[in-house]
Amino acid sequence: MEAYDNPKNRARILGSDRRAEWLKVDEIIEKTGVSQGMVCVDLGCGAGTLSIPLAEKVGSTGKVYAIDTNPDALQVIKEKNPPANLVVLQRNATNTGVDASIANCCFMILLLHEVPPEGVLAEAHRLLKAEGKAITLEWRMDFDSPRPPSNERIDRDRMEQLMAGAGFTSFEYTEWSDSHYVMTAVKR
Repeated sequence: MEAYDNPKNRARILGSDRRAEWLKVDEIIEKTGVSQGMVCVDLGCGAGTLSIPLAEKVGSTGKVYAIDTNPDALQVIKEKNPPANLVVLQRNATNTGVDASIANCCFMILLLHEVPPEGVLAEAHRLLKAEGKAITLEWRMDFDSPRPPSNERIDRDRMEQLMAGAGFTSFEYTEWSDSHYVMTAVKR
């Protein structure tokens, strides 16, 4: 795992096609109802594994904000020649500087176990329009892997508590794979 700890190597790993297949990126976009003209935010976007397909899906009338603190990961996005409707920002996921109430969907893919989740969820709530969806994909507690350690993972009940605390309702839990779950919630 030393390769993953190096920021430049991590950026390459985060941007791999294999990772997109493993996370089932195309399926998550379909499941969440993303369509032409929408505005989406990808908090903790890494190397654009989700951001680029999102930008393609929302088309030229939509917009996607790809937000991360890792400049190496953001450079990988830029090297992929992304669509013009993809706005790449080196910012903290708790204080993006993006206007409030602009997004239809806010994605947090494998992010909330790595950072204080309350601040990120509060920012997602701020960014979303009324009835906008917050989507998180996280590690299942029963997945047998040393990383991330189980004490850093967020179980289903805790995720609902965190999202409710940020002002979200209408939780939907899906066992996404052997290793991950998806939780969606709505801003009311």
